[in-house]
Amino acid sequence: GGGAGGVGGASRRMHRGVTRGGRGQEGRGAYLNPVVGNDATCGAFGVVLGPVTIGDGAVIGANSVVRSDVPAGATVGGVPARVIRAAPVTD
Repeated sequence: GGGAGGVGGASRRMHRGVTRGGRGQEGRGAYLNPVVGNDATCGAFGVVLGPVTIGDGAVIGANSVVRSDVPAGATVGGVPARVIRAAPVTD
């Protein structure tokens, strides 16, 4: 994967040119990086900024800019990124 910092789960896939990270104002300028869940995928040149959580199995479309949490299993895309497809409902 590319980009700055962040905490990642198992089997995450970050394609070419992905940027993740951000600088927060809490705790004397502490870095507040994204947390990426298990089996999450970020398309090429996607940007994930700030203290957001990317849920397990989430997919971020290429060239998308994520500035808020992404639910587990959801597909997001756009600038700013929004949910394109929610996680399937299982019984």
